[in-house]
Amino acid sequence: MTGGAGGLGGSTLGGAATGGAGGHGLAVESASSLNAVVRCVLGAAGGGASTAGAGSVGGAGGSGASAEGGASGLAVAASTMTGSFGGSGLSRGADGYGLSLNTVSTNTIVGSYIQGSTGVYVSAAASTTLRGNVLVGTNTAGNGFGMTGASEGLLLSLNTVRGGPTGAGVLIAGGSGGTLVLSTNTVLAGAEKGIYILNSAAGASIWLTSNTVNPTLSPTQNTMGLHLEGLLSGATVQNNGIYYRTPGTPLATAPLYVKDSPGMVIERNRMSNPGMLLGGDYRGLFFYNADNATVRFNDMHSTGTGLGYYVLFEAGLNSNGITLHGNVFSSSVTVTGSSATVKLAADSQAGFVSDYNDYFSSAAANTAQWGTARCTLPNWTGIACLSTLDADSIAAHPQWADPGAEDFHPRSQRGRYNPATLAFDLLDSVTSPTIDAGDPTEAFASEPAPNGGRVNQGSYANTAEASKSAPAAQIAAFEGVFASSVTVQFSTDSADGYLVQATSTDFS
Repeated sequence: MTGGAGGLGGSTLGGAATGGAGGHGLAVESASSLNAVVRCVLGAAGGGASTAGAGSVGGAGGSGASAEGGASGLAVAASTMTGSFGGSGLSRGADGYGLSLNTVSTNTIVGSYIQGSTGVYVSAAASTTLRGNVLVGTNTAGNGFGMTGASEGLLLSLNTVRGGPTGAGVLIAGGSGGTLVLSTNTVLAGAEKGIYILNSAAGASIWLTSNTVNPTLSPTQNTMGLHLEGLLSGATVQNNGIYYRTPGTPLATAPLYVKDSPGMVIERNRMSNPGMLLGGDYRGLFFYNADNATVRFNDMHSTGTGLGYYVLFEAGLNSNGITLHGNVFSSSVTVTGSSATVKLAADSQAGFVSDYNDYFSSAAANTAQWGTARCTLPNWTGIACLSTLDADSIAAHPQWADPGAEDFHPRSQRGRYNPATLAFDLLDSVTSPTIDAGDPTEAFASEPAPNGGRVNQGSYANTAEASKSAPAAQIAAFEGVFASSVTVQFSTDSADGYLVQATSTDFS
């Protein structure tokens, strides 16, 4: 399509091979605008595709669909796009992408299946929306979704994404900026990195919310659930679930790795390794040269055997000014090398603030590492330890509903949220010690009654799914001698447990 407006509906298109190059199933270019592709099947011809190996810079793969050269207003819905597989995942001359958007603006892709060396590749584009798609990168270094070239403005929501073994499910790089929102996506295992954001533009507003990421475990690579590096204006990472679901022995892995990115906000996330790690090195939350991060109301769970290195929270080189508040850390691991629940490098201790957390470990030594000093949690006791930290924290089993099944609602005798029924119809035999254990100055009004007038710890704190407070203590017996008759009445009170009323005609 060249110039003006155009549309395709219910079509099957295949790109024609031209010489050694694979053709595009559809090309939209030369300042064309307001183009729609609906219920189409677009496939690039494979002519020439076999002449270059996967991962090479050369090659001649065509894209399922390509929009470039100032085109705008492309809408794709309920379509299937496949690219041929000759080029590398980042080679612009011979790409093999499922869909390529280059120097285009105001594009909306919904409800489609898109597969290629990289599923969707965006470069120097503005205002891109992808919602409800399946995006698959088939190249070894391919990405389910890739965005580079100082692109600006992205909404990526409700997609299912998979990348290649040395690629990423989602890659955003090359100085991309504006408002970048990744929300409610599912990133499947298979890629080296689940979501990888590298070197954003100054002033970028980055939000990662309510995504589910399944990291890969590789014996030859360092794998990450979220890898956030070079984010000059930080990012907000909230309400994501990062879950290891496939066993393996990694070289090293981290659910969340933050590097060279100041001012990060990490809150209400759930990260679980339910015995999937069979060895290797594990860092849960890992900060490297990342000052002034706020880490609050997260749930961290890990079990495993034979790990070489293990820590649930680590502030590495030059990560000062971190606040750790209202989190729940729980571990049950055996480690052949170094281990700690919390670790701070000597040059990452300035301005560190930590309190109202729960640190639980099944190991005999539940420790934090303060430089070279070993401190006992929850209150950082020990020689050369900063004992003013975590004065109000606890070290108790969090009593989550079922962390192995990714249910981190704390158990409650008064009522726990049931994801199957969307109601508080589960009554437990115990009440989690994390309930009403948060900072008493924090907001709690979003928690359902009875909420004890105090926020919980963990990812559901001050939300509509917060577990209910424990029943009030019962009076086992009471004694007294009275000069005249006294009538005592017991009744239940929905908010406070039990109400006792006493009346008498004469206490003299």
